[in-house]
Amino acid sequence: MTRTSDGRTRGPGWRHTAAALLVGGLTMGLGVPAANAAETPDRFYRQTLTWASCDDEHGLVLDCTDVTVPVDWSRPAGQTITIKVHRHRATGTSRGSLLLNPGGPGGPGKPFLEFAARFFSRPVIDGFDLVSFDPRGVGGSAPLSCPAEADAAFRSSDASPDDLAERIAREAAVRSWVRACRAESGPIFDHVDTVSAARDLDVLRAVLGDDKLSYYGGSYGTRLGLRYADLFPTRVGRMVLDAVVDPAQDNKAFLTDVAKGEERGLDAYLDTCDDRAGCPFHGSTVAQGRTAVAELFRAADRHPGEQLQLVNLTEEHLSNPAGAPELDSLFTAVRAGDHSVITPDPDTGIAFNAIQCLDLPDRRSAARIMADRAALIRERQVFGPEVMSGTPCPQWPNGGVSRPHPVTAKGSVPIVLIAGTGDPAALYEWGQSAAATLENGRLLTREGNGHGSYVYGACRPEVDRYLLDGVPPAREGAVCAE
Repeated sequence: MTRTSDGRTRGPGWRHTAAALLVGGLTMGLGVPAANAAETPDRFYRQTLTWASCDDEHGLVLDCTDVTVPVDWSRPAGQTITIKVHRHRATGTSRGSLLLNPGGPGGPGKPFLEFAARFFSRPVIDGFDLVSFDPRGVGGSAPLSCPAEADAAFRSSDASPDDLAERIAREAAVRSWVRACRAESGPIFDHVDTVSAARDLDVLRAVLGDDKLSYYGGSYGTRLGLRYADLFPTRVGRMVLDAVVDPAQDNKAFLTDVAKGEERGLDAYLDTCDDRAGCPFHGSTVAQGRTAVAELFRAADRHPGEQLQLVNLTEEHLSNPAGAPELDSLFTAVRAGDHSVITPDPDTGIAFNAIQCLDLPDRRSAARIMADRAALIRERQVFGPEVMSGTPCPQWPNGGVSRPHPVTAKGSVPIVLIAGTGDPAALYEWGQSAAATLENGRLLTREGNGHGSYVYGACRPEVDRYLLDGVPPAREGAVCAE
């Protein structure tokens, strides 16, 4: 899970090519009653869609449309927004729509659709209309926005506080930034939570003409899928959740595990260092390499924004199964004093933070956060200092309509969850926990590193058999090759 200049974790492969696809993940809970057709206004479910051509620049044939949903699902007669939807029609006989979410949160839909329509398995491309969408608050779906001066002031704050005074200053910066962004974005700002997005997803299912939802979600997209299954368990048709996140975790537990996963990924990278000519840590033990990387992170803290960006880039390369050579080059350059490779990211990520903090409300004090940081550092010397201390969520207004909780999805068909044993951004334990809690969860284990499986070509036979023929993996012990 990669963080950008505001300290947020960033989601999977929507911004990558086939060679390097995935990077990110999360979840929520109680507070909104399960929906049924009688509770939901017919006008949203009975929309007539008007499709227009929106081919990509490389000649991929796509069409797109807008779907109307309420800003606030608890007040469906109030203001509305439109969700931007993109579709790649099945190249053979269509079985219906397969809706896609690439993660984030905050990942736009079209780039991932363009990837999926070229690099998913041929039987899936032939057999499904692949449909992506920009979730509420993102891209073409009522995007959140901030004044430029507010973004600039926020970027200038220390995203990785080292002591209580720095944390208090960070909190003041967050509050000012959020107030400005909320005023500019309007009412949608308080309604980009994943429960609301799951309700939008059910409208998409219906207006696309599907009785049941077929869905592929990666990383954060697994949170969206789990939330949908929580609300509408009997409307699930086929659901594949790749690089699963635990729906029962609060923000502190989530951040703690992020540090654990990334450190595991770093250890795996360091363990193979002597196998690569370009690795700058030749002859070092894993522990020695870990200490050297921690020193690089701390040294970068002397340059505004660079520490966080160096951590982000490290996490991104760890998330790519083929990312070790790029990480070698990054560390080699930084050790030589070349800081041009870690220019701070100007994106402050308002959509990510809004979704994350509404989903995982956090009311810890500044002192408590810094105490939690100190405890985490004792276990995770490399990623612990930065992961915990910069979270903006304790200063976020209106902490969502739900709380993290286990999802059972009682009455659903089998739901397939894929978890990699060495996934640095979505721990294998998250997949185990989520699958065990679901009434009908089927865990498919990939033995290997990297964030995500199906997008990299792993687990294709097992997933395709499920999507196309409805045959899920075995209830216990299902393993696929990397």
